[in-house]
Amino acid sequence: MRLFSKAAAVGSLVLLTGCVTVYGPYYSVSSPSSFLSYAAAGNDFRVVVSGNPFTQPDAQVAQTITDKLNRKFRYLNTNFTLTPGATEVPPYKMVFVFNPPMGMGADTICADPGNVPSAPSGDKLRILAAFCERTAMIEVSASVPATNSVTNPDVQDALNQLVVELSRDPVEIKRPFTATSAD
Repeated sequence: MRLFSKAAAVGSLVLLTGCVTVYGPYYSVSSPSSFLSYAAAGNDFRVVVSGNPFTQPDAQVAQTITDKLNRKFRYLNTNFTLTPGATEVPPYKMVFVFNPPMGMGADTICADPGNVPSAPSGDKLRILAAFCERTAMIEVSASVPATNSVTNPDVQDALNQLVVELSRDPVEIKRPFTATSAD
């Protein structure tokens, strides 16, 4: 019975988040969380945001993203920021790109995140997020209906889901569900 309840809850969640489509995550290393812990724990951690399609200033869009990262990863005691200090561990960074050109992958974006051109939105806003070293260690993307506000509920939901996916390890995802009496 509890298994059915969990399945129904998941089905409801899918319906509630029906305007957001998430692709990935895709991994280039087997345990990205160990790299993230090394680079982030107790340190400043660089965040790069590119291609702001919203009416809000770049600083507000970036602050929205860094706030979400800082809440999700607070167990690392990390300061996700656009302007890291002396405790930063290069070349690690989190990159969020709005409307990257079609076909442009995370490795290209990780290599030079400040110079990624932004493509027109059309009817969909695309967001690519990556945890980078020199190349992407984790890549995940989302699309939502086009909007001009970072505070739009679909955009907020997409950013929340991207941050969650950036925090997962492939081992965690592959682990099969096992029902126990505590479930």
